This record gives sequence, C-alpha cells and structure tokens, in this order.
Amino acid sequence: MPKRFPTGLHLLYNFGAEKSLHSAPQTGGFMVKSIRSIRKNTAILLASVLAFFALVFSSLLYFEQRSVLETKVTEADKKMVMLFENHLKRLARVYLTRLSEISDSEEFTAALAAEDREKVIRILTPKYEALKRNNPYLNIMHVHTQDSRSFVRMHMPDKYGDSLSAYRDSVSEVNSGLHPVYGFEVGAGGLYYRVIRPVIDSKGRHLGSIEVGIEPQYFYETVREFMPELIPYISVAKSSLSPTDAGAEGRIYHSGGENALLIEEYADTDKEMIESGSKIYAVCRGAVFNNFRGHEAAVLRAFYDVTDARLVIAEKTFLFFSLSVLLFILLYLIMRKGFESFLSYYSSRNTELDSLYALFDEGSTVIFRWNNTLNWDVTFCTGNVRRIFGYEPEDFCSGYVKYVSVIHKEDLGRVIGEVKSSVESGVESFIHEPYRIVSKNKGARWVFDSTKIIRDESGKALHFQGYICDITDLYTETDELKANLSRYKLAVDASGIGLWDWNLLTDEVSFSPEWKAMLGYDEKEIKGSSQSWRDLLHAADRDKVAVEVGKMLSGESERLAYEFRMKCRDGSYRWVSSFAKTIFSEDGRPLRAVGLHIDITDRKLLEIRLDDNGRFLEVLLENLPVPVFYKDRSLKYIGCNQRFLEFMGAQSKDEIIGHRDFNFLDAKQSDIQSSYDKLALEDTGRMHEYEVDLTTLRGNRRKVIIYKRAFKNSAGEPAGVIGAFADVTEMKSLQRMLMNNAEEVHRAKKDLDDAQALAKIGSWRYEIGTGRMVWSDEHYRILGLESGSVIPSFELFLEFVGKRDRDRIKEVIDGALKERKAFSEEHVLNIPGQEHRHVHMRGSVITGENGSPVALIGTLQDVTDIKNAQLALDRMNRMLSEYTEIVDKNVIVSRTDLNGRILYVSEAFCRAAELPREELIGRTHSVLSHPDMDREVYKDLWETITWGNVWKGELKNRSGKGNDYWIYATISPTYGKSGRINGYTAVSTDITVKKQMERLSVTDPLTGLYNRLRLDTVFRKELERCERYGCALSVILIDVDGFKSINDSYGHQTGDIVLREAAEVLRNNIRKTDTIGRWGGEEFLIICPETDLEGSVRLAEKLRTAVAGYEFMIVGSVTCSIGVTEYEENAGESVMMKAADQALYQAKREGRNRVVSRSVVAG
Repeated sequence: MPKRFPTGLHLLYNFGAEKSLHSAPQTGGFMVKSIRSIRKNTAILLASVLAFFALVFSSLLYFEQRSVLETKVTEADKKMVMLFENHLKRLARVYLTRLSEISDSEEFTAALAAEDREKVIRILTPKYEALKRNNPYLNIMHVHTQDSRSFVRMHMPDKYGDSLSAYRDSVSEVNSGLHPVYGFEVGAGGLYYRVIRPVIDSKGRHLGSIEVGIEPQYFYETVREFMPELIPYISVAKSSLSPTDAGAEGRIYHSGGENALLIEEYADTDKEMIESGSKIYAVCRGAVFNNFRGHEAAVLRAFYDVTDARLVIAEKTFLFFSLSVLLFILLYLIMRKGFESFLSYYSSRNTELDSLYALFDEGSTVIFRWNNTLNWDVTFCTGNVRRIFGYEPEDFCSGYVKYVSVIHKEDLGRVIGEVKSSVESGVESFIHEPYRIVSKNKGARWVFDSTKIIRDESGKALHFQGYICDITDLYTETDELKANLSRYKLAVDASGIGLWDWNLLTDEVSFSPEWKAMLGYDEKEIKGSSQSWRDLLHAADRDKVAVEVGKMLSGESERLAYEFRMKCRDGSYRWVSSFAKTIFSEDGRPLRAVGLHIDITDRKLLEIRLDDNGRFLEVLLENLPVPVFYKDRSLKYIGCNQRFLEFMGAQSKDEIIGHRDFNFLDAKQSDIQSSYDKLALEDTGRMHEYEVDLTTLRGNRRKVIIYKRAFKNSAGEPAGVIGAFADVTEMKSLQRMLMNNAEEVHRAKKDLDDAQALAKIGSWRYEIGTGRMVWSDEHYRILGLESGSVIPSFELFLEFVGKRDRDRIKEVIDGALKERKAFSEEHVLNIPGQEHRHVHMRGSVITGENGSPVALIGTLQDVTDIKNAQLALDRMNRMLSEYTEIVDKNVIVSRTDLNGRILYVSEAFCRAAELPREELIGRTHSVLSHPDMDREVYKDLWETITWGNVWKGELKNRSGKGNDYWIYATISPTYGKSGRINGYTAVSTDITVKKQMERLSVTDPLTGLYNRLRLDTVFRKELERCERYGCALSVILIDVDGFKSINDSYGHQTGDIVLREAAEVLRNNIRKTDTIGRWGGEEFLIICPETDLEGSVRLAEKLRTAVAGYEFMIVGSVTCSIGVTEYEENAGESVMMKAADQALYQAKREGRNRVVSRSVVAG
C-alpha cells in the first residue's frame, strides 16, 4: 500500500496550535486560554468554510441529477419517434403489398367491374379476416368506385353508395391520379392510418380503389408495449377536423383508465413538466402524424411519470446537505473537545481501511484512477496492481509507468477509440471489450474494465475511475469456442453461401462478404437496406419474390424457399436459391428476417440443357419405326413411343404407363419379361436379346425379338430398363413353313420374299459343314444384285462389307458359333454404283443332335432409310434453329401469359417498338397502344382469344420513342400439357408503309383531307345504307368566297395556305361521324350520315360562323358560301350533288357568306 500522509485538516490544526505556543505570553493560564481560543476560532472558520462548500456541492448534485433526468426524457422522446417511424414504414410496405395481391386478382377485378357486391364481399371476407387476425387494430377495409363513392365496407357491409369526395381527399386523389397513397386522415369513423391503392384490371381499365384503415390505438398501444414507462395519447390537428367534429372527444385518442383525466386536461400543454395531484410528469413531444399530402394530421405525445425521480433528486440533495451540516457540527464539537481523541479514533478507522485495502491484495480486481491526459496518468491504484501488472503502485502514481505503455500494441488503437467515443458521446460510464496488457513478469494478460467518467459542470471529462479484472483464465477457455466459430466461418466461406440479416424495425440489412462476392461486388459497394436487395432482382422475378416475402413476413408461410435471378456487378444475372425465416415478437409482429443465398446458376443451366435434351430424345423416340418402352427399377412402365402403343393395341399411354407386365400379359409372358428385366438390371454392361411370344391388348399373339438394357442414374446406379423389339411373327411363320412343309416351299418362299421386301429384311442360311450359303431375293436386292445372278458365299458377302467392319463381323460370328448364341450387329455395305447402305444383321446358331453347330441362319435388314431419317431429323433441327433465328430477326412475334404480361418478344418486335427486350418483358402490350385506337377493338380481341379462337386484325401502335406504326396481327391461344390455355402468341406484320400508301391514295396532298375518289366511295356506301335501312343523309357543299381574287392579289402560294387553313377550321368543327374532303378547287364536301336537313343546316351555319370568325394568317378574314341538301328516296349521288350545287350558287348570288338549303325535288 502507498504511504498514507496526515490529512490537511490535521496539519492546519497543529500549525495553529504551534503558532500560538510560540507567540503567547509565558503564563500558564493565559497560554491555555489562548490555545483554546485559537482552536475555537480555527474550528469555527473551518466549519463555516465547509458548510459553504456543502451548500455548493448540494446545488451541483441537484443540477446534475436534474440534467440526468432531462436526458432520460429526451432519450425516451427520441426512442418513441424512431419506434413510430419504423412502424409506419413497415405498415405502408406490408399493406401496399396485401392490397396489390387483392387488386391484381382476376376474380376480384371481374366482380368489381360487374358491380357484383355479394361476390366482392365473398372474395374479400377471408382476406379481411386474415388481416384482422394479424393486426386486431385493422378495422377498415373499404372498396370505392371510380367516382369516389362507397361500394363495399367490409366493416359495415350494409352501408354503401354514399359519396366520399366531400371529406375524403385521399380517395379522390387515388381515383384521379391513379397512384397509391398512405397517411393519416379523419373520416366518418374518426382518425385512421389509411393505405389506399387504385384497382386497374388487366386491360388497363380503372375500376375504383381499395383501402385498409388502422385505428390510432395501434400506435399508442405499440408505444405502451415497448415503452411501458410512458402514457401515450394522440391529438388530432384542428385543421384536420370537419365542422361537425365536436370538442376534444373527436380529436383525443388514448387508452382511457386512470390516466384519462390527465390526458384530457393537459393534452395541449406547452409546459415541459406538469403536476397532477401528487404526481409529476415530463411531456414528450413525440412524432407528427402526416396525411398523404405531408401535412400534419395528428401528433403522438406521451407523459413520462418522473415523480420518483424528482423525489429522489430532492431526497439526495437534502440528505447530502443534511449529512454535510451534521458532519460539520460534529467536527466543530470534536475540535472543541480536543482533536487528539478524534485523530485517535480516525487512526483506528484508518487501520480498518488499510485492512480493507489489504483484501484487494489477495484478489484479481484492481481499483484505478486516471487523469484525462495523453498518457492517462495514474493518480491512484490499489496494491494488488502488482499481481496483474507486475509493477508497484508507486511506479504508476509517480509517473514512472504510464498506463498507455502497458496496453498491448495490437489492442491500443481500439481501446483509445472506445475511450474517445465514450467521452465525446457524453455517457457517464462505459465498459471496454476485453483487451490485453503487457505484464512486467507474466507477459500478455487479458483484462476487463468498467470505467466511470468524472466531468466538470461544462461536461468536460476530467478523469476516470474504475476497476480492472484479470480474465486471462476465462478468456483462454473461450479459445476452443473461437476455433469452432472460425471453422464455421471457414465452412461458410468455402461453401460460397451468402448470409443476410434484415432488421424489420429499422429496415437495415446486413449482407455477408460472401453474399456480395457471389454477385461480383466488393464489401462496401452495396448499401445495407432492403431496397438495395430489391434493385438487384430480375424484373421478371420482382413481383413474385415480393409476394413470397410478404407471405413470410405476414406469417402466412413458415419460411421462404424460392429461386430467382439477381443482377451481378457486370450486368449479367445469376440464379440463387434463397432460404429465409422471420423472427416474430410474442404478439406475432415481425422483428427480424434472416436467410441465406446459394448460387444455383450452374444447376439451372444444366436443367435447361437437360430439358432440351429430354425434348430431343422424346421426339426421336416418337419417330423411331420400332416399338420402344422404358421401365423404372420396380418394373413399372414409365414411358413408350407411339409405335409401341400401336403394336400393343392401346388407345393412349395411360393404358401402359404406371402398370406392370402382369396388368396386360398372362402369367407366363409376364414372368419371362420380369426375369429378363431383372437380368438387365443385374448385368448392366451389355444388351440382352431374346425371342418371346407376346399377346397384345386386342388379343393378338405375336412373336417378337426383344432387346433390353439397363439405364443408369447420375450416381451410376441402374435406374430402370429401356427396350425395343421387332415383330418377327410373319418371318418366323415363313421359316417354320420352309423347314417343316417342303411341298409349300415355293409358296412360303414367295410369301417370305414379299414380307421381306415389305420390311426390307433379307434372310440367309450358312451350312457350316459344306460352306454352302443361301440368300433370299431381298438379300440379293439389298446387295444391289439380281436374284440368282451370283453364287452366294460368306466371302462374297464380306466383300460388300466396309473394311472397318469386316474383322468385327468375323469375330462376332466366331463368337456366336463358339458360345452357341444369337448375335446382332450393324455395319455399312459398299454397293457399287450406289451410296453406302446401312444394314442390321441378326443370326442364330442351329445345332445338331450332339449339340454341335451345323448351320447359321439369320436376317439382313436395310436400315438406310431409318439412318437417313435420323440424319434428316438432325438437319431439320439445325434448319429449325436457323429458321428460329431468322424469325426472331425478321418477324414481329410476342408471347404473353393469361393476363397479357409479355414473356417473350422477337428482335424484330423490339426494333418496331423501339424498346429493349428487358423493358418489355413483364409488361403488357398497353405500353405500345395508340390513343387513337378504338377501345372496342381491344375488347373484341380479348373476347376472341379468351374463348380459344384466333383473332386477326390491324392495330395502330406508338413506339417507345413516340413514333406511330401499324401492324397486322394474328393472335392465337397456346395450350399447356393439361390442354388448358396458358397464354397467347401474336405474329404480326408491319403494314405502316401500306397504311401510308392507302392514306396517300385517298388524301388530298394540299389540305390533308379526303380526296374526291375517297368521297365518292363514302358517298356510295352511305346511299346504299339509306336505300336499305331508310335512314337520313345530308351533304354540305362549301365554296371559299373570292378565292380567285386572293390568288390574283397574293399569289397561288398564299391561296394554298388559305385552303389549308380553311380545311383545318372545317375539320375541327365537324362531328366524328361526318366525313369531310376536298371536292375540287376551293370547294369542300361534308357527308353527314343520320342527319336530316334541319340538322345539317345548323351544322352548316356553325361552319360558316367558324370560318368568318377565323383570323387567316396572310389575308385576314375570309368567308364562305354553303349549299345544303337532303337525301330523298331513289335519289342518286349526281341528283343530290346537283341540288347542293344549285343551293351553293344561290348563296353566291344572294351576296355570299350565307347558307342556302334546297331539296332534291326542287333541285
């Protein structure tokens, strides 16, 4: 222990005593009196000084404790605001997703479009109940019509049809702007947090909107749950209330109970502290509730009960001051009675304290006091410092050893950073993460410390005091745990798995380095937010992933297990398999989501290749001319080709697949098949061939040669049996006839030859003893020889065999004779003057009575056509690939799902649309629709294709760059394996040039109106319609007044400008049903269907007024004269035009700038 010196008080007392002894007169009584007087005065002075300091320190203690209380209130306020804002973000995100799922439902939009309230209620009921189960404060689900009227209130089904536009601005905003909104709003039911989005069906029609509303109680109950020390309430802004809302009961929301009077009395207070009864409350200003426009709708506030804290402050201050006063009174009394006895007592207490300090010498906890200096100079430490550091206390306290110098250099930077951060943040105390110190004689030791910061009134840190524990032994025990964690991290790193952790309250996401490296990003390149993750999703996967994540977060699904694509740093995409799980609070609210990503790109690419290969093999098997089948290990049929079905007499594959041989063969035949199947599974290295009788489903008994072999799975184990067979019934029958019925040889030979010629199968026989060989006629034909033109021999046959195959054929036949077994081989024949022929030769050994071979018999089948068909199929596949590329580049093709979302577009489609493929995939064709197109065309289109029919017609589109173009489209439904429509394919031709030519052929080049040719066509059609249906028809003939004078005065160019301006005025003032064109020179003709004379005169007067009131660019004002006539029965075009012309000239004669009508009869 360091040496303990006398206290300052002791020194001062003795100094005064000694001074008195040396200066007083040397008389005993007076000297004693002087000494007592000096001691009394000194004691009074010290007591007064100490009493003053007690008052000062009591005040400092009071203000320090009050500052701590204010900090706690501020922190509570901040925490409440952060809690509120995080919940708002989550609510908007979750409920926009839920409403999107509902509004995207075909069933819901169809019911809403049909205004079927009962069906809408039936559809929404389970969804509304599910939302209420997840959030009991969600008490509103409301569907609105396009004109902002209530259509369905799920919370009040019997109330509907009322207009909301007067007091629900948010509903009007959604229905006019067609975008979602969310925020707080006061409605008929009071203040609610509302999330609203428009409802638009797959055809782009706006049907209305849908909203959900959450009671304000949700927010203050959430605050109460996470911060039970607060008394929260919500105050509605007066600007948000309608005139009918009465008083505080319409604008204050709280949980009621014993705090109701407090809230209602002080809800609008501006004070920071209030007193109510015996309680003291701090006022937390809380968070602002905004409406969808960002304006204040309400305020979330809270009262913080600080009664106990204020009492504690007062009690601490009073107690401190009282104790100080009592202490100083005690000191005064003691000094008067004599300091010697007090110091004696103090000395005995000091001895006890030394004993207490001695206890620290036996332990591993050291008490330290450091100055806030560069080297953290030590001003005090307990004696057991030598047990940990190896230095004496004097070494530290004298400055010989600096505390900074004993911290391990690898930990020094971190420790300095932690101290600096704590000092700057204003905290009262802090705890270091374990760090190492360098002991004088024990090397590196692990320590743990807890430190309190002593600050002055301005908050400046003066010094630190705390304790340090030696935890070397404890820390050593965690090495094994660290090693295990290291091995775990190494395993994760080696596996390439990317981990992520999503805090749903703050929307912060932590991505592991492996997660980022999987996509080619550095560790600092991706921000830790959910939006960063969503931005990397492939556009085609984004909505589907959002739905799955929404289900996981709402608890609808226990975990997320989904595959999707994510964008890499280089712009490419990789497939990932995501597994995730949500962590919920006790009341079912999602708090965190954690998961991992596994790169499955290679697997996906392999699946695609396997799928392509599978389709190729399926086509190949279906087109083979021989029956083919395949079974699994349990010997169930899992597939066959069409030729197999035909042979067995089955109508569909369902009669075969999933069954075993005993389901359609007799017991004997079934046993034979099973035995050879098992043999093939056991002996997987070769082809198994055998001859057997089979009875088809139609009862026909056929003799076949079956070839079987095992196929293996990816592990190299036998997975099943694949087989094929040849029907040799006729050939066997003929062989038996040849061998057993000599008198029918010629007839059998002819039948055999016919059968062989039909099957392109020749037969042969080789006598081993004589070397004699016999060929059938078909055998000769296969070799390109006339029947009987040469003497057959084995050597002659080998001359036709290709050089590479001859030795192999000899080995096969030698092996067959040696083992007494059948053989089967394919090889090539070189026929002079012909191309190479591919043949399949089979043979069997005939043995004598002693079992020795006496002959070989067999067949030779010409399989060149089959081989050529296979080659042709390969060529067709290559050509198909080339054609597909040609189509992609030159034909406008698109494919969509049932909702019209684009799944594929050709390169030619992208060129016409002037948009990249990435921007088109996942969107609908409405992105290209032209505003001029009649909506009825699209309605007819959808009705046609949804009924499974093909639609053909012309469509006008507008490209991504704003250019108009025409296509002639043929749109057909596509079908899935189930036979149901799964989408639509459109093949289109660009007819823009054709349309332009058509327009030019019927358009006047000067005015842009129809020319006379087109007017004649329209006129004839309207006359035919009048004759057939007896409807009204009028024509208006217009002539520009004084046009010759304009040409003579201003020139022909100005005359052309006048005609163009007049044409534009007329075009802008006629009806959509009218047809206008240039009849010739300065004359214009307007054909008015379904219009009688009176109606056409009114229109003519409107046109005359419009022309007269128009300010022409060069000539100023211009007038026109107009003649009008009406169709009469049996009146042709010439008759009507003559009457109109006469009316026009009458207007001219009467002074121009007027309208004259004339009937056809009068004309």
